[in-house]
Amino acid sequence: MLTDSLLQRSTKNTKKKTDLDMKKVRDFFQCVLKENRPLESIPPVQLNKLLCIFFMNVRNNHGKEYEPATIRNMACSIDRYLKSKDYGKQLTTSVEFSKVMEVIKSKQKKLKREGKGNLEKRADAVSDKDIDKLYDVGQLGSHNPDSLLRTVWFLNTVHFGMRGVTEHRDMCWGDIKLCKDSENNEYIEFRERQTKTRPGSNPKNVRAVPLRAWATPKTPSRCPVATYKVYQSRRPPTYCHDDAPYYIATNTNMDKSSRWFKCQPVGVNKLGRFMTTMAENAGLTSKTGGNGKRLTNHSARKYLVQKLNDNGLPPNQIMQISGHKNIQSINNYSTINSNQHRTISRTLSNAHSEQIGQPANNPSSGPRPSSLVSSNGDVQLQNVSNRPPLPNTLPSLFSGPINGGSFTININNKSVCTCRKRQRPRVLYSDSDTD
Repeated sequence: MLTDSLLQRSTKNTKKKTDLDMKKVRDFFQCVLKENRPLESIPPVQLNKLLCIFFMNVRNNHGKEYEPATIRNMACSIDRYLKSKDYGKQLTTSVEFSKVMEVIKSKQKKLKREGKGNLEKRADAVSDKDIDKLYDVGQLGSHNPDSLLRTVWFLNTVHFGMRGVTEHRDMCWGDIKLCKDSENNEYIEFRERQTKTRPGSNPKNVRAVPLRAWATPKTPSRCPVATYKVYQSRRPPTYCHDDAPYYIATNTNMDKSSRWFKCQPVGVNKLGRFMTTMAENAGLTSKTGGNGKRLTNHSARKYLVQKLNDNGLPPNQIMQISGHKNIQSINNYSTINSNQHRTISRTLSNAHSEQIGQPANNPSSGPRPSSLVSSNGDVQLQNVSNRPPLPNTLPSLFSGPINGGSFTININNKSVCTCRKRQRPRVLYSDSDTD
């Protein structure tokens, strides 16, 4: 019998979230409902009633209502737990728990009316201006151990689409190799390990395109290849074997030793706060009087998607770098930028044309396009706004009103059949059509 097999296969963060939510459920059942039985031993009919009471009355540790999304996430955690216990019924799909899902939807609507769910807690994408400032104030660069380590992390995240902490923490030194292409251009290539979307259960689920980052000699301080070489030269020689951790701890006492790094992995808490620490030191967050953004490690990954989207790359190409499984995920990451939003606002205010020094669009003015049938039968567009009418040609045939019917025009042995009812057709022509 598979008791905890599902949770064991889950990612670390998912398992942690499930455990925390289930602790809330058990505490509520024991303290409020006086129910001490495990959830998997309660029959569906009884569990349905108990969970309805739970979702209607659950509060956080401060006695306040949860966000609507949190309520839904709790239901997913309960569903994962019941699956791991082979309960046989699914909370989100089984008919036995339909009442629970109705209660959850009603609770979410109630919370939304009360103003919940409007405060964005997601990380913002770091901008080009933010990155420039991080380099200017020394938070990024290669002039000291901490800035070099953060720069290596940032470039790996942006060029290889790596996530948060776990994927970086699992990296080994041999996962990135220095290579050259057929034109002798240097690049580094990343060999991906287990990820959120590629956990390894399906051997065929691998990236179609290897992840590479080419050298940029004109900007050596931001060049992924140059930064990799500096990091390689500063690592302890005994810690450059393939199985050594990629991110290693910095030397906190440079007076005793000139070595920049130690032979030990960087702490997971420090690795998980790289972007937050840089943003606070550079004054980019609301706590330090900055632009009010919420910048975390995930902001670097969002920058990757937003940057490529702003430069017109199609989602299917962005997915090959970011590692997303579907296009909808790309759409969730990228949003309209400030320039696009400003253009939309000015357009809606009828001020866009004035801002860019162009006359407003007037349907009655300007050139009039026409659709023509060329000698090979293709439809072409041509401007005939300033062309005088020719005598005894097609327009004169339809100078009077036409109240219906159909007509056939043979142009260079090509038949064009058009049907118009109760309206006057617009027949447009070119000089080659009057022969």
